[in-house]
Amino acid sequence: MPQDVNAVDGLDPPDLEPPDLDSLDGGSPPEPPGPDRAGLRSRLPELLWLHSMGIVLYWVHDASPGCEKTYQLIDVTAPLAERLVRLARLPVLRSMTRRLLAVLDEVLG
Repeated sequence: MPQDVNAVDGLDPPDLEPPDLDSLDGGSPPEPPGPDRAGLRSRLPELLWLHSMGIVLYWVHDASPGCEKTYQLIDVTAPLAERLVRLARLPVLRSMTRRLLAVLDEVLG
């Protein structure tokens, strides 16, 4: 049976983060995280708490047998929340992250 040419045994997957070229060539050190990343990082516990409270509110009103719909909601939204946190680091989504945090500031006072 021929060996799969795409399979690489014993190797870890590649690091998907691009290297910081300035710090590699002895240039200036990398800049600290900007206000976008720091803002999200500091607000993440509150955002995850709000997600949890939304699940609890849904659970309180869930009339499905064995709270089946609540478990489905958790199964769908937990990976989505994790993915959104990872995507918020991308420069393309920084303005959207700022807007989301501004909306939460306005609504939650």
